[in-house]
Amino acid sequence: FFKGYVWASAFLIAGCVGVSLLVDMVMNTLWLTILYGQAFYVIFPARALKNIIMWPIQTAVLFAVLKGLERAGIFRLFGERA
Repeated sequence: FFKGYVWASAFLIAGCVGVSLLVDMVMNTLWLTILYGQAFYVIFPARALKNIIMWPIQTAVLFAVLKGLERAGIFRLFGERA
């Protein structure tokens, strides 16, 4: 799974950034605006700061979990051809 560590790490970071930007910062803030009637631009800076702080933490945790699954041999189960 992590044979090319540079590419795997780049895709992992890009995925975390993409989810953080699109879902956490934009869509969740929009949903809170719709549900509670708060102004988008009022709550967006606080949510952006939270996501900037949480992004490296989420990336590190995801990398550690995937590395643990690789050591446990989970990915070999999906790699076998019938």
